[in-house]
Amino acid sequence: MSTAERTRPGSVITVIILTWLAAILDVLGGVIMMALSRSSTFTDAIEVSGATVLISGIVSVAVGLVTGAVAALLGAGAAMARILVSVVMVVRIAAGVYSLVLLGTGGAMSAVITILFAVLILALLWNKAANRYFAH
Repeated sequence: MSTAERTRPGSVITVIILTWLAAILDVLGGVIMMALSRSSTFTDAIEVSGATVLISGIVSVAVGLVTGAVAALLGAGAAMARILVSVVMVVRIAAGVYSLVLLGTGGAMSAVITILFAVLILALLWNKAANRYFAH
């Protein structure tokens, strides 16, 4: 059965939507971080250098772009995209933990949301319905 003939389960559709949303939020968040990296008020408040915030913003944009590319592959029904999405989500979890350590309370909310999104996407991507869909 070809990908076009398969019916995509709701969990996979949800993963595609959430993965695109994560990509968009990463890019937007990264752009905001890059802009805030020049604000001494912001960097002083979170006790992190402007360079660190800038680098974190650049990394966030890069991760967002990769996440978007992988979401597009998943939307096209590419089975390998399931593995790639999983790898990207594990990287997002690691980046969220790193942000918690690096930025402390200044980036806690964003980091926790990143981690929770990634865990939810992984759970939906590896449930029984998704397993059946990607088995063909």
